[in-house]
Amino acid sequence: MSDGTLSIIFKLGLACWSVAVVGWSSVAPAQTLMGNVEVDASELVERLDAQDARLDAAERERDELRLAVESLAQADPGKAPLDPAVKPVPTDKAAAPVAVATGFTAFPRSPDGRTVYVSAEGNDRNHGYTPDKPMRTAAAAYQRIRDGRPDRLFFRAGDQFVGNLGALKKSGRNAAQPIVIGVYENADLPNAPRPVLLSPGGTWAKNDFRDTADHVAFVGLHIVAMNRDPSRPGFNAAAMTSDHWNASAITYLGDAQNITVEDCVFEYFKFALVFQSNPNNGFATDIKLHRNMILGSYGHWDIKVAGHSSGIFAAYVDGLVITDNLWDHNGWHPDVPGAKRTKFNHNLYIQKNCTFATDIRNNIISRASAHGLQLRSGGTIADNLFVQNPLGFFTGRFPSNVNDNVVLQSIDMSDDDGEARGHGIEILPCLRANVEGNIISQKKGTLPNAYAIQFSWEKDYVEWLNGRPSTGTLKNNKVYRWPREGQPTIDVKFGDIEQDNNIIDGDFPDPDRDVASYLTTLGVSAEDASLEAFLDTARTRPRGVWWPAYSAEAVNAYIRDGFE
Repeated sequence: MSDGTLSIIFKLGLACWSVAVVGWSSVAPAQTLMGNVEVDASELVERLDAQDARLDAAERERDELRLAVESLAQADPGKAPLDPAVKPVPTDKAAAPVAVATGFTAFPRSPDGRTVYVSAEGNDRNHGYTPDKPMRTAAAAYQRIRDGRPDRLFFRAGDQFVGNLGALKKSGRNAAQPIVIGVYENADLPNAPRPVLLSPGGTWAKNDFRDTADHVAFVGLHIVAMNRDPSRPGFNAAAMTSDHWNASAITYLGDAQNITVEDCVFEYFKFALVFQSNPNNGFATDIKLHRNMILGSYGHWDIKVAGHSSGIFAAYVDGLVITDNLWDHNGWHPDVPGAKRTKFNHNLYIQKNCTFATDIRNNIISRASAHGLQLRSGGTIADNLFVQNPLGFFTGRFPSNVNDNVVLQSIDMSDDDGEARGHGIEILPCLRANVEGNIISQKKGTLPNAYAIQFSWEKDYVEWLNGRPSTGTLKNNKVYRWPREGQPTIDVKFGDIEQDNNIIDGDFPDPDRDVASYLTTLGVSAEDASLEAFLDTARTRPRGVWWPAYSAEAVNAYIRDGFE
């Protein structure tokens, strides 16, 4: 069949996907437009890949023909017809491209990008290139994605899938044209929720040191470690295997570049997200986490069983940007035997070998096992809400800007084993730290010497400075009801720190504000308002929708008004 004949067939809309369907048939003889031919199934797969360029060209011709027909149907005699060379807006209802004005990232379809569709009603024998011929599993669909191309793997909204995607070995074209692993709309269920991807064990998607999978965006997914979910019928922690205990959702090992995770939900993993390189591979670069919910990660107190746990672990990352996420209840779970709170588990754990390009802003960080955040590398911590973490957060080593955060109600790690805590903000020795405009309010922990803000001394960090001065500013911070027996609530133990206008228990107009009282401003009755009620609602935010009222920005503004 000539290229011209193929073009005519596509332009007339006749059997435009027959080549793809035939290419994936496992039956011989295979029925084609040329008749019956005996072809091995593996050869058919190779033929399909070899015809990518022809299929892409035919698709563009079909779109141009559609546009030309629409132009003729709508033509105004007094105006020139539309230019058929202009590519029309794609007709599929992909959910990933969301208006930039909403605060979500736009991921427009590329003209030469392929979309592979996956639905619960699909079949892995389908070609997957149209919503009416979807595939069934993530792993099989990923094989259709091409390396170095801006392709898209889309799960149908509202569907549920069991199984891991597997090894990540393919990259997008560049930062502007990534591979997008996201969502397409469900025609039978308008405004359907995120697709639920149930991971049976191990890691749902993993890039290893020896493979390259750069320029990838994960958008609008809900990934659950199914055998670690305590609410799942038949859950039995005693029956969990090593694969279950050590499960992760997305793991990147090595020098990954330009990875975006946005509007996703992760539940019940040991580590929901891991981005880890090493000196031999160099830094991973430009990792962005935006408007996700990282919930209920847990490990085991006995490191031989599972070991430590956090919502995220990052090491050797340059350019880690974490914005507008909800980090709740990571590092422990009260309903799982052995998954108790320990000092080793946190909401966010950023290692000292990351760079100070780390930027953490506008997150809600709550109810961690121990620290809400360990930013061992230094960087920016700004405008976040830390609430009911036993220890709020610390930073150190490289220059750090710690500005306009709200730390509320730091608590004990445990009521039954004497794990008293209640710290607010700790600055370990670093090249420079500017700590300004923060509010630390209403300590609940019982440790008598738990500080609100402290510039601490720690041997490893002092040795790293190697004689360089540790300097910084401590200005315009406000502290309320944070008693520290026999010691200053704001304490500078190390460094040359410029201090000014830090107020402790001042004449504040309404300093008892907290998340529960904020909830009453949204119309919730005082008897029903609580931190738990706020977080339970925040966890239900729909796909592609931003709720400003349930953001760190809104709660912090309310708390701050009580101190002005």
